[in-house]
Amino acid sequence: MFTGAANKDQTDALINVYRNEFFTRYPFPTIVPSDPTFDPDRYWRGTTWMNINWFVIQSFENYGFHNEAKNIFRKSYKLIEKSGFGA
Repeated sequence: MFTGAANKDQTDALINVYRNEFFTRYPFPTIVPSDPTFDPDRYWRGTTWMNINWFVIQSFENYGFHNEAKNIFRKSYKLIEKSGFGA
């Protein structure tokens, strides 16, 4: 979606995965929360990466999913306010 290469079926599938699997308090964890190895305190198994959020926000905006993009932005901003950025 970031490059504009996804077709409608692919885009719909990705949005459904976001809504059903990754709609978390602070998106996007590095692994789906339903995975048994998910751990919100581990770097590779659960933490949020702001750079990934930026790519997803841009991707959703590219395809007209403005509400979803705004939601991810708001949640990301709240996480930065709560935890600091680079601190």
